[in-house]
Amino acid sequence: MLTMKPRILIGIILLLTGVMSNACTVVDHKVHNARERIKILHINDVHSHLESGSIDLKIAGIDTACEVGGMGRVAAMIADLRERNDNTLVLHAGDAVQGTYYYTLFNGEEDARVMNAIGFDAMTIGNHEFDNGDEWLAGFIEHQRRQGLCAGSGHLVLPPD
Repeated sequence: MLTMKPRILIGIILLLTGVMSNACTVVDHKVHNARERIKILHINDVHSHLESGSIDLKIAGIDTACEVGGMGRVAAMIADLRERNDNTLVLHAGDAVQGTYYYTLFNGEEDARVMNAIGFDAMTIGNHEFDNGDEWLAGFIEHQRRQGLCAGSGHLVLPPD
């Protein structure tokens, strides 16, 4: 059984509350004062957890069952929110890969395929995207149908326009 610090639990609860409150938001499509409203959705640290699963955690001494992972659930939520609001920007903040058999067996190709199917608008590069070197990272980026964003890495990841 995994244990989790209360501070981490609070962070997870706040994140899930934010995601779920966005799922229940009714979007007003009217333009107010010549401004457009946009909805920004963000995900990070997926670590190749493409399938959903259950884990047992001990949170503040209490046994707690949690559903984790599952890019199918993420895809459904994003599709629903995009349907409600045309002006939705979907971002991935990195660490998409590394950590499960999907990554070990497919070397990030399944992660790229799933991310393309979801349709992220842009992705920043996380530290685990550098685990297999620049050549692997260049290949991972090449398989994407979205913009790659990177700052502060110390490496030229994408050629300048």
